[in-house]
Amino acid sequence: MSGAPRARQGYRSLGDLGRDLYAVARLPRALLRLLRGRAVGHAFRERLMLTVSGVHACPYCVRLHGSLARRAGISRAEVSRLLEGLVGDAPPAELTALEFALHWAESGGRPDARSRRLLEESYGAETAREIEVALRLIRIGNLTGNSFRRLLPARIRHR
Repeated sequence: MSGAPRARQGYRSLGDLGRDLYAVARLPRALLRLLRGRAVGHAFRERLMLTVSGVHACPYCVRLHGSLARRAGISRAEVSRLLEGLVGDAPPAELTALEFALHWAESGGRPDARSRRLLEESYGAETAREIEVALRLIRIGNLTGNSFRRLLPARIRHR
């Protein structure tokens, strides 16, 4: 699907949101490591966020993470490519994670076993969990933002 136009996806039910929140809550150490920027630094995290936001097409997250990515030293051109699902120009050490992020988002947060195994082999189990927490957090933001956007009157939405 990379490079293809994306559709805005939102939550179908509060249960779906609850499952995403529970998935993050089950991994408190990975969440703390992510917030501290240990294995997944700022620029790497923003690349992950942009890749997932491109799939879900949340205008709020795209704007925010595009700005944060620029502050982290990522060029406008790379931001655009990541939002289109084109991850091939990323730093080599991040490429496997970005390809996983794209697959993860396109599969609704349900990657196949082979992809998850490759992520763990490439980064180790602890960092792989940290990456998945980052992906789950941006999915929560994306789908919540898109769900909220649908509730806004059209005249406000298109400003």
